Amino acid sequence: MRGVQERMNELRRRLQLPQPNNLSLNDNTNFLIPGQNTVLHLAARMGDERAVEELLNLNTSLLTEKNSKGNTPLHLAASSGHVGVVESLIRHANGSDVESGRVYEVISMRNMKDDTPLHEAVRGGHHMVTRVLVEKVVNANHSDLLASINKAGESPLSMAIDVKRSGIVEEILRAEPSSLLHRGPNDQTPLHRAILRDDLDTTIVILRERRELIYEKDSYGRIPLHYAAAYCALTVVDQLLEVDVSTAQIQDGCLSTPAHLAAAGDRVEVLKMLFNCCPDSIELLNKHQQNVLHIAAQNGSVSVVKYITNFQEKDDIIMSLLKKDDPINQPDKDGNTPLHLAVMNFHSSVVCALIVTEQVDIKAINRQQKTALHIAQDIKRKMTTTTSHFDVFHLNENNFDNWRIKMKTLLDSKEAWEITEKGYIVPKDESNLSVTQREHLNDARKRDKKALTLIYQAIDEKTFEKISCASTAKEAWELLEHSYTTVDKVRKMSVFNSLRII
Repeated sequence: MRGVQERMNELRRRLQLPQPNNLSLNDNTNFLIPGQNTVLHLAARMGDERAVEELLNLNTSLLTEKNSKGNTPLHLAASSGHVGVVESLIRHANGSDVESGRVYEVISMRNMKDDTPLHEAVRGGHHMVTRVLVEKVVNANHSDLLASINKAGESPLSMAIDVKRSGIVEEILRAEPSSLLHRGPNDQTPLHRAILRDDLDTTIVILRERRELIYEKDSYGRIPLHYAAAYCALTVVDQLLEVDVSTAQIQDGCLSTPAHLAAAGDRVEVLKMLFNCCPDSIELLNKHQQNVLHIAAQNGSVSVVKYITNFQEKDDIIMSLLKKDDPINQPDKDGNTPLHLAVMNFHSSVVCALIVTEQVDIKAINRQQKTALHIAQDIKRKMTTTTSHFDVFHLNENNFDNWRIKMKTLLDSKEAWEITEKGYIVPKDESNLSVTQREHLNDARKRDKKALTLIYQAIDEKTFEKISCASTAKEAWELLEHSYTTVDKVRKMSVFNSLRII
């Protein structure tokens, strides 16, 4: 008893915790430290195997005690990666003189987030602890725990995929292959999840176990190859195509193929791989009757535009398909050709790439009976018109203070001031974003463009020409505050000038 007390006092001193007047191993109320942790919690978290053994030899009821966050000692040992302590806790649960099923009770207990100890081990990326817990779960005939869901909708398998721990994924699947049947947010399979994280090793592990997941669609109607084409390395795309090249022709809920998504992201090498494996995919149209060139032009993917319009780089099969369907001048459901879309979205580099192509028809008209040049002229007129309601507070050298107050009010009324003032963060690697995070980022980009548009309309052409480096509303606003300058008219006027010289 004396030795245990000394070890507990040592643990308290290490964490600078107050010493109790009386320490009773059989009276849990005197055994609590801040956070409602028992000293067994403390020993488990610190990885002190000797203290854990001594405590449990005296009082096994501490095994199921929870702290203020609902964590048991096993939760803390698992989250800290102390495999020896985990084994000791489970061994005492197995050998305690209590009702049968004590091991299952201990390993299945949930904290306030509904996490089991296995969730905690996986979250921390502790492979050895995960292996021990998976083995105990299987031996207890409760493999269902391997697919158990916490309040965030995460299973141990989905968490292992999120932290890119292919070894842990393999461990779980070896014990419970049916874990792959779990669907996560947006009805995505574990393979979708691995692809969205650009994780080749985990992708290989999942495909080895259940190859048919390549055909499964999420709530957007997208198979894993859609996301691989949009975000992943070529090796991941290649792994999926090795299983079945025909998946390159599968269309999502908007009838977009993986090639459409690759074109939107200007991913030329992925597009080449898709066309080489499945040339017919170049003919498929989305719900707006747009081909891959429409999508590339609309999104400013100049590398893809140059690849498609340069026949010399293609093999005979692809070249024959391009000549047959004439994607360069193909109208979408609104009659817009890729050139129309490039002008509408102010992508001057794409406009230049298209107009130097012999096949482009610059006189093609859309359903509004307008050519690309007409659209560019309309844009110019709208920007230079003297009847705009913004003229009442156009910025000039003498009115910046008043202009700033009026613009703040206008931007705030359009729910665009916050994004102008604070900006938004673009992650270096967007491939690790969840679908929800990606939607939030796209929403921020749209609000930022809206704010920029409002700012552009409240300044004159001379001010536009002073700078060309601002890419967000926040940058433009900060530059204006110093020198009354902004950026976007240079891009828009270059589109018009490119067309005017034809």
